Amino acid sequence: LAPEVREFILPSTSTPFLGIVAQIGVVVFMFLTGLELDVPQMRAQSRRTFLIAQSSMVVPMVLGCATALLLYRPFGPPGVAFLPFALFIGASLSVTAFPVLARILRDRGLLRTPVGAVALGAASIDDVTAWIFLAFLSSLGRGDGTGAFWTLGALAVFCVVLFGVVRPLLARAAARAERSGKLMPNHVPRWLATLLLGGLLAAASATKRIGVHPLFGAFAFGAIVPRRAGLPQTVTHRLEMLVQVTLLPAFFALAGTRTELGLLNTWQDWLWCLLITLVATVGKFAGATLAGRYDGMLWKDAVVVGVLMNTRGLMELIVLNIGLDLGILTPKLYTMFVIMALATTLATGPLLQRLLPATSPDPRPA
Repeated sequence: LAPEVREFILPSTSTPFLGIVAQIGVVVFMFLTGLELDVPQMRAQSRRTFLIAQSSMVVPMVLGCATALLLYRPFGPPGVAFLPFALFIGASLSVTAFPVLARILRDRGLLRTPVGAVALGAASIDDVTAWIFLAFLSSLGRGDGTGAFWTLGALAVFCVVLFGVVRPLLARAAARAERSGKLMPNHVPRWLATLLLGGLLAAASATKRIGVHPLFGAFAFGAIVPRRAGLPQTVTHRLEMLVQVTLLPAFFALAGTRTELGLLNTWQDWLWCLLITLVATVGKFAGATLAGRYDGMLWKDAVVVGVLMNTRGLMELIVLNIGLDLGILTPKLYTMFVIMALATTLATGPLLQRLLPATSPDPRPA
């Protein structure tokens, strides 16, 4: 609407520097997302949670791949095969924003209710599954299938080293700090904080070198941080404000500069955008709701879970930026999917307001 104002606020010469700050911001954000995962609890997830998680990924994945048949001819980038294009479309419709969902549940007093626990558990499983799948897609987007499988093998070695070697070493370091009295709630010794931040950057760098997006390494490293003496909560408390106030706004600004609404200049483009939003909404909602109902949930509770699983938020924007960087998405298709992500996330609050009575926020930390 006002290119001169945009150029004054975010001059084109600042884009490379903005990209660096944005990259650091989302890497640390994914580390914090990994910290919020309760890995032992995930191992003990109930049949219902696992069923909802997989159904809410498989149904939108299938619908997304079917929609890609319609999108490939008008919007498929030159030189990109149909398989990675279709798989990426399916994956982008399957994402649930675990951190955003946790915040919504906390603000509405649903975090420790049965419905909230099921939704949050399913979203955490979705996040892990989605990032493993996107790791494969990232490698597939860089070459042929053979190269992708080599990259996937290297990723498997990375995970074995991370969980089999690095995790026990971190556990020993945390235990040593706790025995010395230096690790306690709301306090982390400097040497341990340095070790965690250094490990975070090393993990992100390692996955980038093997051909997978560095966000996967950051996410995986956050998942292995020892859960003792309130360490994850303390690290999150120290970094969250810096990330939310300083670093992540740069990512949103960068995503905004890439979102060119002027590209949607015909009514057919807006119909395609509406179709993408409808497929994304129906896929997630139907997959989660029907799975919950199949496992014995009341219709109302199953519908609430379906609405919650449609929360995409920042996770979707991260995925879409990966697709744009890989050349799998064109700028026009990227813009359509950004609109879909905003619409499905913004709809969550009003829908919950109609489905549930007023609740007070949960004063306890997540």
